Amino acid sequence: RSAKTISFFDFSTLYTNIPHENLLQVLIRIIEFVFKGNTREKISISLSGEANWVTKVRKGTFFFTMPSLIKAVECLINNCYFTVGKILLKQIIGIPMGLDPAPYFANLFLFHYESEWFKKTKKTNNMLARKFGKTFRFIDDLININDGGEFERIWTEIYPSELQLKK
Repeated sequence: RSAKTISFFDFSTLYTNIPHENLLQVLIRIIEFVFKGNTREKISISLSGEANWVTKVRKGTFFFTMPSLIKAVECLINNCYFTVGKILLKQIIGIPMGLDPAPYFANLFLFHYESEWFKKTKKTNNMLARKFGKTFRFIDDLININDGGEFERIWTEIYPSELQLKK
């Protein structure tokens, strides 16, 4: 009832234009942040897919330490190949679409930039930051309610130049 304006946006190049170096940098920063903020040094994953922070690994589970998770993510991103006819190609730009974690990588990539912008803006211009209290994103789609057109004006300050946003 209180919506006076609603704007919808779509990242048309999210999966296709992100340089692997930038994607890896962001994902590594997030992995480091998560592990440094935890008192347990391993993530244990059961065969059913349940994940928990642990100090000791139980039999029948897989586990990641911070370095091993970083290596796994690097391996996934740096070793994506696909075929076109009889030609084998290595993907060197963009989020690899066939990977199960691809939507999560995309979401974390955007979250990183949003979080950095929001932390900085909250300190320097809290009124502007508050205008985005009704901005929501689901992977590559955004909706803004009652932001007075601010998001459309400043989105290039938030996200890297490789991304294109269509209203």
